[in-house]
Amino acid sequence: MKTIKPSILILAIGSVIVFASCKKSETTTSSNIATEVVQNLETISANYTPDSLADNSSSSVAANASIQSSDDPCEGVTDFAVCQSNLIRAYIRVGKGAVNTLSGMAAQIGSALGEVPDGNAGTSADGKISWNKTSSDVWSVISRNDSNATVAYFSVNNGVYSLKVDANNSDDNPEDKQLEATVTYNSSSDWSVDVYFGNNECDATDVTDPSKIRVRMSKVSGLWTGKAMVYVPRWQTPGGSAPTCSTTSGTNDIAMYTEFVGNHTSTKAALLMVPSTENTTGDLTSANYSLPQFCSNFPAACGAGPGQVPPTFLNTYTNNWCTTGPGTNPTWGDDCTSNSAVSGASYSASSEWVVPSLLKVYSVTMPTSL
Repeated sequence: MKTIKPSILILAIGSVIVFASCKKSETTTSSNIATEVVQNLETISANYTPDSLADNSSSSVAANASIQSSDDPCEGVTDFAVCQSNLIRAYIRVGKGAVNTLSGMAAQIGSALGEVPDGNAGTSADGKISWNKTSSDVWSVISRNDSNATVAYFSVNNGVYSLKVDANNSDDNPEDKQLEATVTYNSSSDWSVDVYFGNNECDATDVTDPSKIRVRMSKVSGLWTGKAMVYVPRWQTPGGSAPTCSTTSGTNDIAMYTEFVGNHTSTKAALLMVPSTENTTGDLTSANYSLPQFCSNFPAACGAGPGQVPPTFLNTYTNNWCTTGPGTNPTWGDDCTSNSAVSGASYSASSEWVVPSLLKVYSVTMPTSL
């Protein structure tokens, strides 16, 4: 079974420069209304993962928690199930990278709005930037292209920070890529992050990259809880021929869903391999879609043929599985029983799932006004 490399391209950096132009003309910014926002986001970033989900990668991608990644988290790992511990860390880097992006953008925009009085709304002379500032705790900015379509949107509403970017609307280099991120900050020990990335452009060097990733993660009561949802539109069925960018998206696809809960000592997780037609959150369970059910759900992938999965091979990889830190293989069929705080903890509610039938067609709705 081929591993999936979550190669995600940064979408928002160009918007930082665009948003910064909303500063009122010829003024000198003397304050930054986003100081607290930046501090809160930096607090989340600094404590984004428990020790059991720490990343020991020496690459600059991991070290800088960038959204963009060309690293394969399963490089050198021949066992698909073993690499799940690495994949969870890759998904988490996606979320952390979004938090860092929001922090950088908030600092830029907050400085630009520093001279704008409370209760003020306006639009730049060229019509491309609009802002609405109620107070330092409630404000928003929107960026448009030459055709008046929204390229990016950023808002602060007390402890809720939101970013939307649609690279399709870029004047300079339009691409079929989108980003949506919402961070809710209550305290340093109580926060949540919801991140979506869409990339509908096929990369000929890695055709089986996912086109949709949704990562939801929260920290409360000393536990980190999350769900990661990945949709692959051009999946290579084990033993089947390799797809190309000419392969119609969605003709042979799959969704990989992972949920987890953990603390510094250990994290338990469950992996689900799901048909893209699944449309009921309540059916996204280990009983239906864990690895021992893989051959029932994807019979063409299993058999005695070259490259196919032996029908009984995955029976030993039962959910849940447990990881205690980077560089250690997960133990399958283990609720992290030696850690009662985790073994007794529940995953987040099933309503946190976005079913594959909706994820594969999801598109960010861009606001047109403030």
